[in-house]
Amino acid sequence: MFELKNLVSIGSRYTSRIEPWYTIVLVPLWQEFLFRFLPFQFWYLHTGEFLLAGLVGSALFATIHWYFGWRFVLYAGIGGMFLWWVMVTYGFFAVVFLHALVNAIDLAFGLRKFLIENPKR
Repeated sequence: MFELKNLVSIGSRYTSRIEPWYTIVLVPLWQEFLFRFLPFQFWYLHTGEFLLAGLVGSALFATIHWYFGWRFVLYAGIGGMFLWWVMVTYGFFAVVFLHALVNAIDLAFGLRKFLIENPKR
């Protein structure tokens, strides 16, 4: 039977071949585009609903990190709201840079191990 854990494992095999570029460059670009730039461009600018647009984008951003466990999802949700504020205040390139910086620090120092439930991942 197909399990979602297998999908994550298969994806990790391919992305690990292009680390650290995947985590530091590609991930911030596509995640910030999808979860911050699109809601900013097509929701916030048209409605002015800062909080609602930010919460929805951040909740979706947090949800895609479910495989790290609930603590990481909570961290990603709170961090996502901060990144939303950065997006609205400073723009797309600033939020991509900040996301890339956080990912680089995580890769360099292993901060993720304090947030995930099973540190062997």
